Amino acid sequence: LEMKKKQRKKILITNDDGVQSPAIWALAKGLSALADCEVVAPQGPMSGVGHAVSLVQKIRLHPYRVKGRVAGYGVGGTPADAVKFAISELFGKNYFDLVVSGINLGQNTGVSVFYSGTIGAAREGIISGIPSFAVSIDSRNWKDFSYAVNHSKRIASGYLGGDLPSDLFLNI
Repeated sequence: LEMKKKQRKKILITNDDGVQSPAIWALAKGLSALADCEVVAPQGPMSGVGHAVSLVQKIRLHPYRVKGRVAGYGVGGTPADAVKFAISELFGKNYFDLVVSGINLGQNTGVSVFYSGTIGAAREGIISGIPSFAVSIDSRNWKDFSYAVNHSKRIASGYLGGDLPSDLFLNI
């Protein structure tokens, strides 16, 4: 009788600040304790683009290297484009168990939820049928992301463990 090896869960991590943002890498490092993490984000900052998608522009993929190895990918497009590209072209529709967008510098509350690329990226995940949440902090200069990472880990654990509904989209 052959036992199947339990596969680790997979998380797509994205943002609207770009693949080079220290906040996205802090999030990826923290969430890697729970699951295998793939980072796919806009090539550069794309704050304020909401849920915009590129309809006629070509989407280009740029490997993001750290110490010579590919650590993630920058996408020449919006945050929603990055999620769409990761799901439909790079990894496949059924690859990810969760999409997490952030950590955004600056709160995404009130009217800003309509303009936020961070929230737009997470929304694209849930539209694609993958549980998703966005996470932001009320700061523009923060260097220590441990508080946001720890809360993100708790929420991600809830999704991955089945304690949160799979069709629930959160903005934290």
